[in-house]
Amino acid sequence: MSIKNNLNIFYFLFFYIKKIKKIFLKSTQDPIKNHQIYKELKKLKIIKIKKSKKKIILLICLDNIETYFLFIWIIVCSSLFNKNYTYKILTVKKNIFLNKIITHLKLDFIIFENIFVKKYQLNINLIKKINSLKSFDQFSKFTYDGFDLGLMIISNFCRIHRVAVVNFDSLIQRKIINATLKDFIIKYEIIKKSNTFLGVKKVFLFEKNLIPHLYFFLTSIKKKLN
Repeated sequence: MSIKNNLNIFYFLFFYIKKIKKIFLKSTQDPIKNHQIYKELKKLKIIKIKKSKKKIILLICLDNIETYFLFIWIIVCSSLFNKNYTYKILTVKKNIFLNKIITHLKLDFIIFENIFVKKYQLNINLIKKINSLKSFDQFSKFTYDGFDLGLMIISNFCRIHRVAVVNFDSLIQRKIINATLKDFIIKYEIIKKSNTFLGVKKVFLFEKNLIPHLYFFLTSIKKKLN
């Protein structure tokens, strides 16, 4: 007996409409609040950044990260690690104020969206294998590059849509989760082959299970980084 959820075609229609609307909205970061935070942190005079070509700490600052966490991470890293470390920031276009601070601090940074200028095509056999996944049992056993990727994609679907299970009897849910798996592998391979991790020795990130943070968590493991 398969366990189902109540997500129907109307739910997904409204879900993707809201998602498209968000793309066209400006950054949700509050410039006044962030400016005040910046001024207070600047008074502390503890943000001293040295340039080093040998040791880099990658700070993953994607959507919805509070600006002050950049400072907290730099303060923590400066306290815990050798002063020879410098920082590379991964950010998104939407982080307008955060990106201004990164520029002011003269830190190296990478825009998340720019990583995917390069393309990657899935192997036809892999596409066929993913398309053949039609049940929880099949999907949960799917592995890729040494990771239980099927289970990770199921977990992401359930967290995003706030349900306990994926209804594999639903054609639309099956198509969405299969498409998510294909898209994940493509982006994961592009990130793995990009210069994002060049020279990086340590990685700080807020979330390790949820996409898009999961791309960088798995790549960090693959590259044997702390």
